[in-house]
Amino acid sequence: MIHPKYRFPHIGSIELTEDTLRLEGWEDLALGEIQRVACEYDEAFNRFTVNASDRLGFFGKGEPLVVTHCDRKMYLLIDWNFFTGFTDNRRWCEAINEKREKSISL
Repeated sequence: MIHPKYRFPHIGSIELTEDTLRLEGWEDLALGEIQRVACEYDEAFNRFTVNASDRLGFFGKGEPLVVTHCDRKMYLLIDWNFFTGFTDNRRWCEAINEKREKSISL
């Protein structure tokens, strides 16, 4: 298990506008260029990556927010709680996907 501050070098706020996902101090992503957004574990980031079995996030709500943009994957932990391992990723995933659907249908 590696503490997230060592695996995730970017720290800052996140903002969702009508057409952009803004990651402060890192990058601005146009919603139309984002290919996929999901909360899930994969071969690069599994449940053991940041959540030990003694954290509730090990069992659920600890999945990274995976943003696929220009054929690269970005793994985000939004408001990750050290004690529980929970994040706000599911809420953000829903919000981003809703905005993406609206921008695609326009």
